[in-house]
Amino acid sequence: MTVNVFKDPWKIGPYTIQGRYFSVHGTSFGATDRSRRWFTVQRFDTSLPPWYLRSLRENLPAARRISSPRVLPIADMDLDAASPWYAHPYLDAPPIQFSDPGDRLPGTPASEPLRTRLVALGLIEALADIHAAGLAHGDLGPLTVFLGARGPVVADTGVGPGPVRAVRWTHDPRLPEQVGPDEVLHPADDVFAWGVLVTLLHTSRNPYPGEGGEGSVTKVEQGEPVLDGLPEDLVEPVRAALHPDRDRRPTAAALLDRLTGADADPRLDPREVSRAAFAEHWRASRTTFVRWGRRERPLEHRLETYVLILAVPVIAIGALVGWLTG
Repeated sequence: MTVNVFKDPWKIGPYTIQGRYFSVHGTSFGATDRSRRWFTVQRFDTSLPPWYLRSLRENLPAARRISSPRVLPIADMDLDAASPWYAHPYLDAPPIQFSDPGDRLPGTPASEPLRTRLVALGLIEALADIHAAGLAHGDLGPLTVFLGARGPVVADTGVGPGPVRAVRWTHDPRLPEQVGPDEVLHPADDVFAWGVLVTLLHTSRNPYPGEGGEGSVTKVEQGEPVLDGLPEDLVEPVRAALHPDRDRRPTAAALLDRLTGADADPRLDPREVSRAAFAEHWRASRTTFVRWGRRERPLEHRLETYVLILAVPVIAIGALVGWLTG
């Protein structure tokens, strides 16, 4: 995280800004509230097109109502501010994008089947909860999935893909569709992204390999994913998720049933099965993605403090001199 003492705001809403870090949608700030609890505050660029800002105002309030251990909660927002923003609790875990390529899952080589199964299960549980709220995530990928001490957590729900993003599937596993004011995010596209991301995590390879490691649009249209190396019990669910016809892909809820075995026993709640599996098997070492140092106050704020400190004795001395000479 970096700090720009001349340009960064000192406060956003009730949050005191401690520094900034990378974001694809605007600027993300590390911040603390009045109780010194840490949050991430996402401020959106005012140059974003009006249709995108309208989408935020429609989707973020619905995203705030989602209650799921697999979805990072939204704590606060002000979408009518001059620069719209929202805040969520700081998650002490790395996004997959910044994990070591040889150790994509915390503490375990990327090729271990159990860890891949758990990540696949946790992500599909998150999507099922998001879709149940009437939303589609629209940007499930290595930058929006965090691997924490209790399993994977999906961030940026309700934000959707930015209006200008290059579709390089090694980093952005979505269908190669132009994002614009007429595109409607669809839950089936999240399911497709899940299939791509699970394959990437386990094999470090796109299921539609093309030149330069990018996904091949032709292979997507022909329905020819390369799933060699995936755990056997994930091959068919992932293949179904990657069907070129979005109407023929299973829903996230159906995949959650399938991965937990709850489709065979209606007495089982697939979410409870998923959470029990993580409680029993997930052993992630605590990781810190960003370490914030003590943030210096912006220069203008420090100057105000110094002037105030100097002004008090000057005024007192002036008053004393006036009284003695009077």
